[in-house]
Amino acid sequence: MVDFDSVNSAVHGVFSEAAIFTPRGGFPLAVVGIFFNGHTQAVSLGDGSVGVNTVRPVLVVRTAQFPSAVPAQGDAIRVLSNGGTYVIADAQPDGVSEMRLELQRTDPV
Repeated sequence: MVDFDSVNSAVHGVFSEAAIFTPRGGFPLAVVGIFFNGHTQAVSLGDGSVGVNTVRPVLVVRTAQFPSAVPAQGDAIRVLSNGGTYVIADAQPDGVSEMRLELQRTDPV
Protein backbone atom coordinates (compact mmCIF):
# COMPACT_ATOMS: atom_id res chain seq x y z
CA MET A 1 0.00 0.00 0.00
CA VAL A 2 1.28 3.47 -0.88
CA ASP A 3 1.60 6.00 1.95
CA PHE A 4 0.38 9.00 -0.03
CA ASP A 5 0.95 11.41 2.83
CA SER A 6 4.67 10.52 2.90
CA VAL A 7 4.93 11.01 -0.86
CA ASN A 8 3.04 14.30 -0.72
CA SER A 9 5.12 15.42 2.26
CA ALA A 10 8.29 15.05 0.20
CA VAL A 11 6.80 17.01 -2.73
CA HIS A 12 5.52 19.74 -0.42
CA GLY A 13 8.94 19.89 1.25
CA VAL A 14 10.41 21.05 -2.06
CA PHE A 15 7.65 23.22 -3.56
CA SER A 16 5.60 24.59 -0.65
CA GLU A 17 5.53 28.11 0.65
CA ALA A 18 4.27 29.62 3.88
CA ALA A 19 0.68 30.72 4.42
CA ILE A 20 -1.61 31.61 7.30
CA PHE A 21 -4.97 29.80 7.47
CA THR A 22 -7.74 31.40 9.53
CA PRO A 23 -11.02 29.50 9.84
CA ARG A 24 -14.18 31.56 10.28
CA GLY A 25 -14.46 32.30 13.97
CA GLY A 26 -11.16 30.57 14.69
CA PHE A 27 -7.53 31.30 15.32
CA PRO A 28 -4.75 31.67 12.69
CA LEU A 29 -2.67 28.60 11.91
CA ALA A 30 0.68 28.63 10.07
CA VAL A 31 0.58 26.15 7.16
CA VAL A 32 2.47 25.47 3.95
CA GLY A 33 1.12 24.71 0.51
CA ILE A 34 1.91 24.73 -3.18
CA PHE A 35 0.58 28.03 -4.54
CA PHE A 36 -0.51 28.59 -8.12
CA ASN A 37 -1.21 32.27 -8.66
CA GLY A 38 -3.05 32.29 -11.94
CA HIS A 39 -5.10 29.38 -13.15
CA THR A 40 -7.19 30.62 -16.09
CA GLN A 41 -10.65 29.15 -16.36
CA ALA A 42 -13.19 29.66 -19.16
CA VAL A 43 -16.62 30.56 -17.83
CA SER A 44 -19.81 30.23 -19.88
CA LEU A 45 -22.24 33.14 -19.76
CA GLY A 46 -25.32 30.90 -19.81
CA ASP A 47 -26.17 30.57 -23.48
CA GLY A 48 -22.76 29.08 -24.28
CA SER A 49 -22.08 31.47 -27.13
CA VAL A 50 -19.77 33.87 -25.30
CA GLY A 51 -17.34 33.14 -22.52
CA VAL A 52 -15.00 35.02 -20.29
CA ASN A 53 -11.81 34.06 -18.53
CA THR A 54 -11.30 34.29 -14.81
CA VAL A 55 -8.13 33.85 -12.81
CA ARG A 56 -8.47 31.40 -9.94
CA PRO A 57 -5.49 31.17 -7.59
CA VAL A 58 -5.07 27.73 -5.99
CA LEU A 59 -3.29 26.51 -2.86
CA VAL A 60 -2.71 22.75 -2.52
CA VAL A 61 -2.25 21.73 1.12
CA ARG A 62 -1.67 18.50 3.04
CA THR A 63 -4.70 17.71 5.20
CA ALA A 64 -2.42 16.50 8.05
CA GLN A 65 -1.66 20.18 8.82
CA PHE A 66 -5.21 20.79 10.03
CA PRO A 67 -5.73 18.97 13.34
CA SER A 68 -9.10 20.52 14.15
CA ALA A 69 -10.48 22.92 11.54
CA VAL A 70 -10.50 21.49 8.01
CA PRO A 71 -10.43 24.29 5.39
CA ALA A 72 -13.89 25.18 4.11
CA GLN A 73 -15.55 27.73 1.88
CA GLY A 74 -15.38 31.19 3.45
CA ASP A 75 -12.23 30.59 5.50
CA ALA A 76 -9.26 32.94 4.95
CA ILE A 77 -5.75 32.28 3.63
CA ARG A 78 -2.85 34.74 3.52
CA VAL A 79 0.01 33.74 1.22
CA LEU A 80 3.21 35.20 2.65
CA SER A 81 5.27 35.23 -0.57
CA ASN A 82 3.00 37.77 -2.27
CA GLY A 83 1.23 39.18 0.78
CA GLY A 84 -2.13 38.32 -0.78
CA THR A 85 -5.24 37.78 1.30
CA TYR A 86 -7.76 35.29 -0.04
CA VAL A 87 -11.03 33.66 0.88
CA ILE A 88 -11.56 29.99 0.09
CA ALA A 89 -14.11 29.77 -2.72
CA ASP A 90 -14.04 25.97 -2.87
CA ALA A 91 -12.23 23.28 -0.87
CA GLN A 92 -11.70 20.04 -2.78
CA PRO A 93 -10.24 17.09 -0.81
CA ASP A 94 -8.57 14.47 -3.00
CA GLY A 95 -9.58 11.63 -0.68
CA VAL A 96 -5.99 10.65 0.02
CA SER A 97 -3.99 13.32 1.84
CA GLU A 98 -4.32 16.68 0.09
CA MET A 99 -6.87 19.43 -0.52
CA ARG A 100 -7.06 21.81 -3.45
CA LEU A 101 -8.21 25.20 -2.19
CA GLU A 102 -9.60 27.44 -4.93
CA LEU A 103 -9.12 31.01 -3.75
CA GLN A 104 -10.55 34.44 -4.41
CA ARG A 105 -8.32 37.41 -3.68
CA THR A 106 -9.88 39.91 -1.30
CA ASP A 107 -7.24 42.65 -1.19
CA PRO A 108 -6.18 44.94 -4.05
CA VAL A 109 -3.40 43.54 -6.24
